[in-house]
Amino acid sequence: MGGLSGLLSQIFQGIRQVKAYGMEGHEEKRAGKAIDKVRSLNVKAVRVSNMTTPVNEVLIGLILMGVIIYGGTQAAAGTMTPGQLGAFLAAFIMAYEPMKKLSRLTSGLQMGLGAASRVFEMMDIVPAIASVDGAQVLSTRTPEITFENVEFQYEEADIKALKNINFTAKSGSVTALVGPSGGGKSTIINLIPRFYDALAGSIRIDGVDIRHYTLASLRGHIALVSQDITIFDESVAENIAYSRPGASFEEIEAAAKALLPMISSVRCRRGMTRFWAKTA
Repeated sequence: MGGLSGLLSQIFQGIRQVKAYGMEGHEEKRAGKAIDKVRSLNVKAVRVSNMTTPVNEVLIGLILMGVIIYGGTQAAAGTMTPGQLGAFLAAFIMAYEPMKKLSRLTSGLQMGLGAASRVFEMMDIVPAIASVDGAQVLSTRTPEITFENVEFQYEEADIKALKNINFTAKSGSVTALVGPSGGGKSTIINLIPRFYDALAGSIRIDGVDIRHYTLASLRGHIALVSQDITIFDESVAENIAYSRPGASFEEIEAAAKALLPMISSVRCRRGMTRFWAKTA
């Protein structure tokens, strides 16, 4: 089920690419194979689960017959009274139903253990990026960001995304990174809130390496406007105040008004501009 869910998520998230390249048939086959596999496993699980019931019934019947024969011989020999035999049989019969329910628990338990193992595997992952011991709280309101000989390479990449990057983004000014696609602009931005850590060099805010600040205070001073637009399934006001859950309505309204000049400067379709202006 986990594999099927992952496959369907990939297909739906990349639906534009699937349609653009005419790969609907290919994806239907891939999804069909995964669905058939889940179906066959479910049928197998039901078959095995249902087989346990008649097998248990036969075994219990044989055991009960053996108890009656043995108890009857003991009662006839005088080593056991008929009342004791009847009490034992009554207790045995009362315990039969709970024992039968335990036999049905196996299939559900196996499914739960399989899912739990993946959940605990993720929960046991130790974050590679964390606040160091003794990290200080970033409290500046006029930060100056300096990149000094910064290098970075993604894990599966053959070449470095960044090499010997040096620049200073001065406080109170606008710093623009201009370059071709894949030039490392987004990587530079992702290094500032420490989504990744630089492999070499240092990134400093007011002369202090960002790794010496707590993650919470560092990211609390950053307003990120990503190129990947994300709108949460909440109200417009809650989306605007996403980073400040306790923001008042007046603060949300002020933030929305501050967005309008930015929105009007973005070149986009006229209908989209009207939509954003209206929601803001």
